[in-house]
Amino acid sequence: MTMERDMAQEVQTDSSTTRESRKTHTSKKASFGGFTIQSTSINEALNHWRLLHGVSIYQLVKIASLGEGDRKNAKLTAEWSKVRRFLHVAILSNIFNAFMAVVIVFNMVLVMMEVDRQAMCDQGITPCTADDPDIVIPSQICTIIYVVEVLIKLFVY
Repeated sequence: MTMERDMAQEVQTDSSTTRESRKTHTSKKASFGGFTIQSTSINEALNHWRLLHGVSIYQLVKIASLGEGDRKNAKLTAEWSKVRRFLHVAILSNIFNAFMAVVIVFNMVLVMMEVDRQAMCDQGITPCTADDPDIVIPSQICTIIYVVEVLIKLFVY
């Protein structure tokens, strides 16, 4: 009889420790704007952070689009001109990175179309249209965007 009671207590102890371990594993850490919050879900953490710090949706969108920037070099940027600081924030922003990613993908599609047209021209399947303005002009625009990006980065850094 005592042996059965001891086994029942062991099973009960094992199930309570399993429940405790599950509780600790479902808890997550979320970090927003330099603050870390321990919570059970990201939505709960986001709502808790917004209520705690009084942040509006506009400010959250601003943080998401501009990113947090380069806070390590804040002392260096304090000596820069307003234009240089503005461009520094702009090139570190998520919007700028997304824009450049779109330009790169668009340019990749243009190159594939140009190569495909040139291959068909070389095989005599179609007339040569690889140098048509519908390919050349967008390619030149992408090149101008790349050059402007490099010039901005050279100016800022």
